[in-house]
This record gives sequence, C-alpha cells and structure tokens, in this order.
Amino acid sequence: RPVFSGVGDTPVVLRDGISVYGRYESTGWTRCDSNAMTASLVPSVEAGSEVQSPTTLDGLALTEGGIVAQGARELALSNLRIENAGFATDWIGVDVADAAKVALTNVTVLSGETYTADPGVLLGVRVVGSEFSADGGSIRLYSRGGTATGLWLSSSPSASVSSTTLYVDTTYATDLPDTTLTGVRVDASADVNVTGSSVTVRSSGSASA
Repeated sequence: RPVFSGVGDTPVVLRDGISVYGRYESTGWTRCDSNAMTASLVPSVEAGSEVQSPTTLDGLALTEGGIVAQGARELALSNLRIENAGFATDWIGVDVADAAKVALTNVTVLSGETYTADPGVLLGVRVVGSEFSADGGSIRLYSRGGTATGLWLSSSPSASVSSTTLYVDTTYATDLPDTTLTGVRVDASADVNVTGSSVTVRSSGSASA
C-alpha cells in the first residue's frame, strides 16, 4: 500500500500481510527518491500479534512515538527515520516484545540532536523476549540527564547487528544531572552478534559516561 508525501496526525496500525511504503507523490503515485522520506510523516506505528505473515514498513519518517511491535512476526522495517521530534522525556524508538520477530534495514533512530527534553529515560531500541536483527542505519541518542541506552536486549537470544552505528552522548549543556549512558545492554538470557558496526559512548557535557 503506497502512502503519499504528507503529514499525518494518527498512528499507523499495521495489518497482517499489508505492507506500507512511503515516499509517493499524490498526483501520479510516483515514488520519490530517498531524500523525500522525511515528507511522509506519521506520529507512530503499532504492530500487534495479528501480524504473522511478511509485512513491510518502508520509507517513512516517524516524528513522535516510534514503533511498537508486540507479538508481530515477520515484520520488516526498512528505510525509516524515527525521531523524538516531540522532545518526550521518556522515549523508545523501536520497542519489540512478546515473541515478536523484527528485522531493521537502514533505519535511523534519533533523539535530541538539536534539542533534548528534561532528564528522563531514552531507549533507541528495546528487545524483550523476541527475535531481532539490524542491518545498516544508526541509533543516535543525546541525553540531558537520566539514562540513555542505544540497544537493550533481554531474553532475546541470537540477535544480530551489522553495519550499524550506535552513538550515545550527552548534550553540550553544563551542570547536567546524573547521567548513565550505555551503547549496548545485554541481559537475561540474551546474546547478540555485532559485526561491522561501531559503538560510541561519550559525554560532551559535564556528565560522565
């Protein structure tokens, strides 16, 4: 299903086997190049357990709530920009849980590059009890205090991350409150194979990483 380049104000709810592709212009339904991706804007995406056959979300920019995949299987997320543009204090870019199976390809997850909210909890990607892979793309978080974790895996064995950039930093503000920064967290019967990727954790402000 094609989606025209515009701005939406309601979440996209994915249905089983129905893929959604952005970057289409609305007159002749011609697909634009990748530079037009940010024109297809939606606040968030939800994929529940009814998604069990191959389903793709491609070529959209998410501007607020990120993607929640609870129990969704065979879900492919590709060529997306997921941004905390609403400056939420507590925010998750991609939240995968309940025996879901999700593959990311060339997905950008971003929070706080030009402005960040008050201290809180920032999670780029969280995977709990699910199958997960990421190929290409980046996860970039800038914290103003609290905690920031690029990738958090729990009870999710055999995850894989390749050719992906993970970068976790503080803002350049001074007098930051206590801040905990983590690139990749793996716990509770989880393991991940990371290849051809970079993981950077640093503190550009006054907090310590």
